[in-house]
Amino acid sequence: EMKGEPVAKPCANYVKQCGQQLCELLLNECLIKQEEDQDEETRNIATSAAMCLGFLSQCLHNDILPYILPFIEKNINSPDWHRREASVLAFGAMMEGPDAECLRLPLQAA
Repeated sequence: EMKGEPVAKPCANYVKQCGQQLCELLLNECLIKQEEDQDEETRNIATSAAMCLGFLSQCLHNDILPYILPFIEKNINSPDWHRREASVLAFGAMMEGPDAECLRLPLQAA
């Protein structure tokens, strides 16, 4: 080890360990907090939650599907526009993580 160089630490998989709880929090407490007159360019709680879900999706890959898909299925046809919009945001946020093969059925159902 040379002076001033960072020491490599082993990955503790913190995100994988708390992925379900993080997804539940983001989906049920943050993503549904859209503002009626929100500007598409302005970041708020809902857009920040969608960004976090996207990052979680990239970390968890296929493992994120059981956490997000039930929320989408439950809320996509909700009479509450907040929940419908949240399900669309969640669907978009998860697209970069799982394998294409694992996304085939959810995409066909959409």
